[in-house]
Amino acid sequence: MPSYATDIQEYTADEFKKDGINIINETYVKNCQKNNDGSDEVVLSNGNIEKFGLLVWSTGVETLPFVKKMNCEKDERTGRILTDSNLRIKGLKDVYSIGDCALIEDQFYPPIA
Repeated sequence: MPSYATDIQEYTADEFKKDGINIINETYVKNCQKNNDGSDEVVLSNGNIEKFGLLVWSTGVETLPFVKKMNCEKDERTGRILTDSNLRIKGLKDVYSIGDCALIEDQFYPPIA
């Protein structure tokens, strides 16, 4: 949930914990499989294997290699290109960035699909 404001992240995590929902961050799913007793389990990149009844897998989007290589100012947390409110890339004249790779500085817009 890193794309959301910190207070929203904390509220959601607290509510999930109250409902017995396990949130696992900073890892990715390597495999989903049936174990020997027929129950479902997920194999994580950190080596853990977790049994589950219902798996909700929410993945983030990584910054494109092209954007990572660009020589311009980027947001420290997300790696997105920083722009002003007119979508001009900070520090560059007449160069613009739009879409998922751009971030308007000091403004938060939740991701939508």
